[in-house]
Amino acid sequence: MTAVMQDNPKHPEGTSDRRKIVEKFWIDYARCMRCNICVEVCPFEAIVMDNNWSGHEHSVFDRRDLHKDIEDLLASSKSGELSRPFRPLDSINLSEAVAVGEEAPEATFVAAMPKAREEQIQRIEQGLGAAIQEREPVVQA
Repeated sequence: MTAVMQDNPKHPEGTSDRRKIVEKFWIDYARCMRCNICVEVCPFEAIVMDNNWSGHEHSVFDRRDLHKDIEDLLASSKSGELSRPFRPLDSINLSEAVAVGEEAPEATFVAAMPKAREEQIQRIEQGLGAAIQEREPVVQA
């Protein structure tokens, strides 16, 4: 994953808190292991992955075609292919709260599509937990 940042022209005006914004962004799918680290560390919560491998199949004959720019990366979201985007932070926060016996935090689903957001909220209200729980939380004593 590569990102080129630029100064945010709205920051000096006081209309945005972000000092930098993304100018260029791309993922080399030839090197992607689907580890979801990019999803977890993205400060903009702009990267999502689905939980069933559909919509992310990018088989090509030439490795150079595996470099995906922002338009390629937004295509599955804009077309509605990501019906259940993966939001790891909500799942981790829920797991940590349950592990220490606290009340579950409200889910944010900032980048989720409206239908997926509603489905996830319904799951949590039914006591089913988040749709994906990748790992057990580490509770610091």
